[in-house]
Amino acid sequence: MLLIIPAERKINWSSPPVITLALILINILVFVLFQQNDEKKLNDALSFYVSSPLAKLEIPLYENMSPATDKESINYRNNNQLINIAVNMIFDEKWNKKLAQGLFKKTSPDYEIWQENRQLFEERLSRVNFIRYGLTPANFSLLTALTYQFLHGDFWHLFGNMIFLLIFGFSLEKIFGALKYIAIYLLSGLGAASFFTLVNPQSYIPLIGASGAIAGLMGSYATIYGLKRIQFFIWFFAYFKYIKLPALVVLPVWIIKEVWENASAENTGIAYMAHVGGLITGALLTFILSHQFFSKAISIDTDYLEGSDEEDDRDPVTEKLEKSLQLIKNLNFKKARLELLNILKIQPGNIRALELLFNIDKLNPETKTFKKLVEHIFQVTKSERDLDEWVYQLYIKFRQLNPSGGLSLTRLIDLCQRFIRSGHTAEAVKIINLIEGARPETAQLPELILSIASAYLKSGQKYKARDWLIKIETEYKHTDQFKHASHLLDRIDNNQDI
Repeated sequence: MLLIIPAERKINWSSPPVITLALILINILVFVLFQQNDEKKLNDALSFYVSSPLAKLEIPLYENMSPATDKESINYRNNNQLINIAVNMIFDEKWNKKLAQGLFKKTSPDYEIWQENRQLFEERLSRVNFIRYGLTPANFSLLTALTYQFLHGDFWHLFGNMIFLLIFGFSLEKIFGALKYIAIYLLSGLGAASFFTLVNPQSYIPLIGASGAIAGLMGSYATIYGLKRIQFFIWFFAYFKYIKLPALVVLPVWIIKEVWENASAENTGIAYMAHVGGLITGALLTFILSHQFFSKAISIDTDYLEGSDEEDDRDPVTEKLEKSLQLIKNLNFKKARLELLNILKIQPGNIRALELLFNIDKLNPETKTFKKLVEHIFQVTKSERDLDEWVYQLYIKFRQLNPSGGLSLTRLIDLCQRFIRSGHTAEAVKIINLIEGARPETAQLPELILSIASAYLKSGQKYKARDWLIKIETEYKHTDQFKHASHLLDRIDNNQDI
């Protein structure tokens, strides 16, 4: 499966695509109100067929057209088998051609019965909207070349077409204006029908759906943007990616895709050649309309055409990040650093900018600049619990680069609490030992020690917890944590649940 759709512009709902939305609404209403009973009407016609003399008169003749038919299969025993054959007969080119040539002669004794029942059957078939208003190439008409564009086979057929209509329609409506846009849409549908008829001139299978007209919008889109590079979303089986391409390059890809699928697919029910006709028609119409001779007489919104969401709604931070990455790739760390610092002035907690700046400044890990940056990172991410693992990994890198430390006492306490909470008790213990060795009078030490003991208890490591609780009992007797530690020790020593 190959899918290539533009992802250049967002719909501006303050100035919505009125004609596109109207087309979508019309298609939905036709499907819901006009086609609602098509299945029932078709079943009624088929039921009439198998119960009338037509089945006995026509089916044997139909089967005799195929030499490979098993002679014993002529005698059918139930209605379902007859109905299946009748469906095939309705859309069979060879059979319909024979009927049109006068399969039953007026001199035949069964002619009057056959003619009367045949008229009644065709009357019932004509009530089925997708047969009456769908485009049958063998009976091509300008009316059905228009009406088929608003009929759909089922909900998913309708849904898929309307999504693509919205994707391509909203930009083209803005570029061309309502009248030219609707003209491109309807004429593309006519072109799709004509090309499909040219390829399948004797087909009795009705062509329905808006996809031919929508293919015209696709061809128009590629042509009006020409060689301007725009963003497309590409999906090929499990591979998908956003990529910038000259819009016109995609047009032959779309056409080749449809031709290839038409050649390789069997009985999919998808009119690939109608899509090809629509693509070509939409492209040609747009080429003519955008030609210098016509462009003077008609108005095209060139400002919208030249613009893009990427330009209109460009996030300055995203722009600076991209610039920074490019400078880093070019090993221009000094300029990249300045761009990243500018980002942090706008968004002090921008994780991507902080990470890139860390990777630049770690080249000189002993500098105050690097230590100040790391201090800032840990401070601005203090309350971001979803970044606990990232902060831990960053701290480990920092300690490897700076074994002697360099963080403030406040930051070490914050990190210790964070590591206890996130399950990195081993690193939390190292921080406690570091604080105790450098600043033994730190007021938060008993609380940190009790927290580490509690963490060990939760993980079932009672002996490790006991050592830390004893430490509180012996070294921090006059603290609020002393009583709690003694209580926990008693429960551990008495082998009680905690």
